[in-house]
Amino acid sequence: MLSELFEQSINIIQSLLCTAFLFVMLKLKKNIVHKAVSYLLCSALLYFFINVSNLITAFEGIAIFAYALLLFVFSIFLFDDVYLKRLIISLIPFNASAVGSIISTNLISSLTNKDVVELLNEGVKYRVLTVIISNAIFISILAIIVFITRKDNIELDTQDWMVIGIVLFISILTFYFIYNIAFEITSRIGKLYVTLAVLGLTMLNVTAYVLLISLSRKNKLVLENTLLKQQIKFDEVNSEEIKRKYEQLHKMRHDFNNTLSMIQSLNDSGKGEQINRLVSEYKQSTKRDIVQTVTTDNDYINAIVNSKISDAKSEGIEIVLSIIQHIGEVNTMAICSLLGNMFDNAIEACKKCQDDRKIILDISKRNGGLEIIMKNTISSSVLKDNPELITSKADKENHGYGTKIINEIAERNHGIADFYESGDMFCCHVIVSFDEK
Repeated sequence: MLSELFEQSINIIQSLLCTAFLFVMLKLKKNIVHKAVSYLLCSALLYFFINVSNLITAFEGIAIFAYALLLFVFSIFLFDDVYLKRLIISLIPFNASAVGSIISTNLISSLTNKDVVELLNEGVKYRVLTVIISNAIFISILAIIVFITRKDNIELDTQDWMVIGIVLFISILTFYFIYNIAFEITSRIGKLYVTLAVLGLTMLNVTAYVLLISLSRKNKLVLENTLLKQQIKFDEVNSEEIKRKYEQLHKMRHDFNNTLSMIQSLNDSGKGEQINRLVSEYKQSTKRDIVQTVTTDNDYINAIVNSKISDAKSEGIEIVLSIIQHIGEVNTMAICSLLGNMFDNAIEACKKCQDDRKIILDISKRNGGLEIIMKNTISSSVLKDNPELITSKADKENHGYGTKIINEIAERNHGIADFYESGDMFCCHVIVSFDEK
């Protein structure tokens, strides 16, 4: 009775831990409302499957391969990550359980000088000891993986998961081979070698995982550093541009005051004809100096947009604007960097077009934040040939971070960025809600 209660308790613990591992390591689908219900339902189904599996074999962990597939089925319906990641995460508990089973049985077998088959038929006391050691190893491996992965919230890319998958697959085959020969080994030293081999292989798996995480962490830091350098450089350029615009505005104000003084003087002298000529010349002058002017309640946005309009016009690009006048309080540096990068990407794309060159910018209010939509003509589909939006320029170190910076700014300001195509237009759609003033 007690042994049966012990077995069922272990099965419940394993079910809860395996399911919890999925929920911690994978991203739950947004449409899953009742997380707790989903978790308990999966745990219950897994518990039932474990009991059925244990009727097939008495050796702890071998039947887990079967319900590893059940974990994978859970991952398909409940989680959003790539299929390769879901498959690997589903197999890890199986691998950890197999490691625990092989180590525990061979360790106890070497200590008691009994072969594995004899040990399994010996009775409750060895069974309990084997299960305790096995599950202790099982829990430790899962805990280490969760700790390493969640420490800095590192996301591995598909290539990294492919490497892990290959290592894991080789390890599973090796564990299966070791498990088969373990029954044939009778000497204590042989059993000890088996235990050490499994430990070494496990450490190799964990080390490979740690190295990939470290490499991803390093790559993330390099990317963040590059993005920071790009943004600093961009902000410096924009600061100079804004300074130049203000100097130009100051000069125009000075010229305007001088013109007003001349008009006043001519008016006092009754020279109306000369006043008309002067006003006409002044109008022509302002048309030449100001191609298109954006006048919102944010001078910095005015400066960056007007500057980029000037750059676009010099490349023969048509500009269509729809911008609200009342922007409100925003993170000035963030919005300027955002608009600057959006314009730079759009201008660069338009320059590749032979005929129609057009940029459409729409800025409006949405749910207390800003909605920015920029469209530009393209010579051919960008996303079809380059879905990751990787730069085609030879100097990849200094180019190709525009979309990354846009995504980064959106995320930091509780927003989203989306890139898509509509007809012959490439669209960048950003929604942000600025907290920093």
